[in-house]
Amino acid sequence: RVLWIPPKLWNKKDSLQNDGRFGAWDSLYCMKDKATGRKEECTVNDRDEYLLDLYFKRDERAVAETQRDYGSFCLDLALRILGRDNLPDAEECVNDAYLKLWRTIPPRRPKPIKAYLAAVLRNIAIDRYRQNRRRAQNRELEEAILELSPAMWVPDSAEGELKYLLSDF
Repeated sequence: RVLWIPPKLWNKKDSLQNDGRFGAWDSLYCMKDKATGRKEECTVNDRDEYLLDLYFKRDERAVAETQRDYGSFCLDLALRILGRDNLPDAEECVNDAYLKLWRTIPPRRPKPIKAYLAAVLRNIAIDRYRQNRRRAQNRELEEAILELSPAMWVPDSAEGELKYLLSDF
């Protein structure tokens, strides 16, 4: 099994915690063995295990690593649900999904993380979409009430009627 090392630690030999035979990383999921020169690839499962270990240790790097690996996927998914012109809400939904991941993973061990993250994000984004739609409907209703309010006004006294008539004058 290949040891996956986060990019921050690629050049720190003392923090690799292995036998020192691994050398340069050619890509995110691939590293080259110093002795043989052979490339060994890490699978998505290895990467998910690394992320789950970070979440279980309550290491704050877990969220940063999740953002780095799945950030563009999450933002694209949120934008497709909320609409391409709604970037601030999409970014907030993505951040809420990371928070929910942080809160729910220690008792759970979802595999693959990408599918679990997508389900969490989808639910949050759909809730936000419904909330935005309700706000727009309420805004339209308030505007219609404001337009009709002078016609619906009934004075409670002659003084009130006089003030109403003078306000139009």
